[in-house]
Amino acid sequence: MKKLLIIFILFSSICVGQDLNYQTNFDKKSKRSDYKTYVSKDSIVFRIDDNIKIGKPSDLTFKNIYIYQGLGYLPMSVTENHLLDGNCKIISISVAGTKRKGYSPYIQIRNEDGQFFSIDIEKAIKSKEIKIGSSENEILELLKKEKEKLEFGIITAEEFEKRKKELLKSIN
Repeated sequence: MKKLLIIFILFSSICVGQDLNYQTNFDKKSKRSDYKTYVSKDSIVFRIDDNIKIGKPSDLTFKNIYIYQGLGYLPMSVTENHLLDGNCKIISISVAGTKRKGYSPYIQIRNEDGQFFSIDIEKAIKSKEIKIGSSENEILELLKKEKEKLEFGIITAEEFEKRKKELLKSIN
């Protein structure tokens, strides 16, 4: 009975893997869409329900962000760029592709109007089509930790001010 319980627990934890981490080659075993978190090549963490900020198009339009239309996700046209202004919420994280072309991690987002988009996340990071930075709440938490280090004498006032300036620059 104990062996059966251990096997069940191990099987459950394997099947409910919620995190997807960057790897150089994804394969069809990774092709799922029930991930809750994705950690990119640059160690940037993306979570379901997080807001993601869209950067500037690579060219005249976004090359790594696709809009959902009746036939599925299709490349955006220049006239659709304005649809990505404002808040976009991450609604799912998955791996998609084919054996021939390879598999890549994708993040699906929804804009404030309820339209759906898919982002080839690694390519979008590289081309700066999405903005990477910390939220104000994350910066506040880091500042509190730095302030505690200052109060305990771990760092000097000059080091604290330098770190504070660096953190404040990274607010989205």
